[in-house]
Amino acid sequence: MRDAYLTGIGTPQIDTHRLFRNMYLYDSGEYNLVFTQRAIPSLQNMISSRDELYMYVYNHHAAGLSDFMMTYIFRRLDHNVQTCEELILKKIKEYNKNQSKDKDKDVLYRKLKIFYTRGLVPKKYVFSTDRVMNDNFSDSDLVALIHQIKRDLTALLKNDVNLIQFSNELQSVINEYLVERFSIDAGVSADEINEITKQIERTYDLICKYTRREYLKPWWKTNVEFASYLNTYFRDDNIRTKLCEWICGNGKNSPESEEFRSQLAKSVIYVANKAKAELGIDKSGIIENLNDGDFFIIERSAQFLETEKIRALDIALKENEILGAPGDSKKNVGEYYIKEFTNVIPQRDYYAMYAKNSFYIFSKRVENESLDSEKIRKHYRAIEQIFVVAANYLIRMGKHSFSEEFCSKKAEDEMNRVYELIYEKYIEKYFV
Repeated sequence: MRDAYLTGIGTPQIDTHRLFRNMYLYDSGEYNLVFTQRAIPSLQNMISSRDELYMYVYNHHAAGLSDFMMTYIFRRLDHNVQTCEELILKKIKEYNKNQSKDKDKDVLYRKLKIFYTRGLVPKKYVFSTDRVMNDNFSDSDLVALIHQIKRDLTALLKNDVNLIQFSNELQSVINEYLVERFSIDAGVSADEINEITKQIERTYDLICKYTRREYLKPWWKTNVEFASYLNTYFRDDNIRTKLCEWICGNGKNSPESEEFRSQLAKSVIYVANKAKAELGIDKSGIIENLNDGDFFIIERSAQFLETEKIRALDIALKENEILGAPGDSKKNVGEYYIKEFTNVIPQRDYYAMYAKNSFYIFSKRVENESLDSEKIRKHYRAIEQIFVVAANYLIRMGKHSFSEEFCSKKAEDEMNRVYELIYEKYIEKYFV
């Protein structure tokens, strides 16, 4: 009701008073919820309102990207902390010391706390039971934290003196931690700290885009366009089905969906940038390089109420004085008989017109006013072709091979080898 009101979507009105006045518990061994016949209109409006909000609001491309960007930013903030941890573990291994434990991480997090508003935020600081229960951390605090990070990073990254001071402080804190916890005097170098500052700059770019609502370009906006795209570019039923299942993580033999989406996006970025560098703009069609945050694949949250859940709603109907209770009733309770809601009112199957495993693709907008529309279309077309080649290649690898290459902590050059193979497949298909 709140979402329908604030978004202005004209969903059916829900009479909550009528709904609650006609809601009871009946004893059937265990107490079950039951609604009388008078509650049926309100129940149906509630079901319809929820499904329509998923159809038109929750799954809107802008809402999906906004939610994803929020999640992705905090993943990047946590990744910056993980890079600090990796530097520390590297030093520990060099000096044959015991590996850091969780309690050691807590000490490190406390030391890094002065950098939380400067791009180093561990996931535990934001997303934990203690943080919510003890500190009352909420969604509004997340948004406030993002804006605070933006303000602090703006002051940091736009001033060389502040940046040097930040690097020195971070280097000092990490080295102090190595001495105190592991008695390692040889600390991390300035070059290693600079790698972290580069990551923080990339995080800052993402935060700026998010706060300014500089959203990427969606490849499609409606379910009709989504279905048309898949049927046009993925005519193999097996590949098309697996692509949707792997991206959404809903297949029996699907790899980790987040990892698959990430590697598929990285493959597209790698191939697009290499095609532009080696083939040139005219031949490849790629006008601008793609950087981190310029290409995303996002699962769509198609969570309509399924028939089984609606069927579980029990409706108590009063027996007819002449006919009595029908023979197919679920249970008789005094002068009432219980029927499943779907037996009282037929339901619309939203999944018949809206794919359960569906997704959005977003890529960087080309906003160069000097370019004609044909060149811009050629740019998007080239990225589409790269996506198709990359998706086909990764799926044909199979779940086991994909997991071996990308989920087993192998060196980055192993992943680049796969990206190179995808590039060769792209060249072979479109340029040889």
